[in-house]
Amino acid sequence: MKVDTLDPKGNSKPTKNEFKEGVRLLGFNRLRWNDGGDPTPLPEGIAGADWLGEGVDSVESLRDAYTNAKGKNFMDFLSDENKADPAVTKYKTADDFVKGHKNALELVGKKGVVIPEEGDPEEKWNEYHKALGVPEDSSKYSLAEIENLHPDIKMTPEETAGFTALAHKHKLNQKQADGLYQDYYGMLSKTLEKRDQDREDNRATAESKLRQEWGKDFAENSTIAKRVVQKFGGKEALAAFGDLGNNPGVLKFLSDLGKKISEDSFVGVGSVDLTVDAGGAKGRIKQIEADPDFLGEDTPRRTALLDERTRLYKIAYSD
Repeated sequence: MKVDTLDPKGNSKPTKNEFKEGVRLLGFNRLRWNDGGDPTPLPEGIAGADWLGEGVDSVESLRDAYTNAKGKNFMDFLSDENKADPAVTKYKTADDFVKGHKNALELVGKKGVVIPEEGDPEEKWNEYHKALGVPEDSSKYSLAEIENLHPDIKMTPEETAGFTALAHKHKLNQKQADGLYQDYYGMLSKTLEKRDQDREDNRATAESKLRQEWGKDFAENSTIAKRVVQKFGGKEALAAFGDLGNNPGVLKFLSDLGKKISEDSFVGVGSVDLTVDAGGAKGRIKQIEADPDFLGEDTPRRTALLDERTRLYKIAYSD
C-alpha cells in the first residue's frame, strides 16, 4: 500500500516495498515497517554507531540517507577545488581513481626523483643530478663523431674537453650533452660553409665586373694587383688578402699602383715582377735560356737577361 502522508520531518513516505528493499540492501532484515506516526527507532547496536551520519537516528532518516547517497558518485563527496582538478576529473569512477593512484605510487617508487631545495647539502644535489643521468665528471661523456665538418673546425682533444667541461658545469646528462654537441658544431659548420659560398659569390661578381671594365687587360691587371701584395707583404699577406681580393675598388687600386711602380722604375722592382705569375715566369725562363744572347759569353744583353731570369726564378719557384 502506497502512503502519501509526510513523516514529521516533511519527507515523503516510501512504499512498503521500497522500505523493504532498502532494509534488505542495508542488511537490517529485522527492521519493521512504520505506516505513520512517530519515527521508527533504530535497533540496539546500530543506534549511535560512529559510522552513521549526523542526524541519522531513525529507520526513516537512515532510509533517506541511503536514498540520497545511492544516486551520487565519488565526485559528489569532494570539495569544489578537487572537483575542478584535471588530475581528478579524468577519472570516471572511484575504482578508476584508485587504480590511477596506485599506478602513480608504483611509478614514483621506480623512477622517483625529488628536486632538492635551495640550501640542501651538496650530497643531496649530487644524488639528484645522478638520478637525471649526469655523469660523475666530464670525462665520462661519450660524444659521437660529427661527419662532414668544415675544414676550419679542428676538433682537437682540447676542444672536446672544453665542451664536455661546460656540459658538466651546466649538469647536462649524456643525451643532452651529445645532442648539443652535434647541433652546435653542425650549425657552426654550416655557417662556415655559407661564409665560403658568399666569398665565392662575391669573387665571381667582382671578377665579372672587372672583366667588363678591363676587357683584354683583365688577366694582366689581376696579376699585377696580386703581385704587388706578394712583393711587399710576402706569401702571408697574399694568403690573408681574402675578401679584399673580391673588391673591385681594391683590385683596381693595386693594379694601378703596380703599373705606377713599374713606370717609375723603383730600385729592385721591374714590370716583369708584377705582371708575371708563376706559370708565366717559367715560360719566360725557357725563352731566356734559349736566347742566343743569353747563351753567348760577351753579348751586350746577357747581363740583363741573367738579372731577369733571377727575378723570374723567385716568382716561378717562390714556394
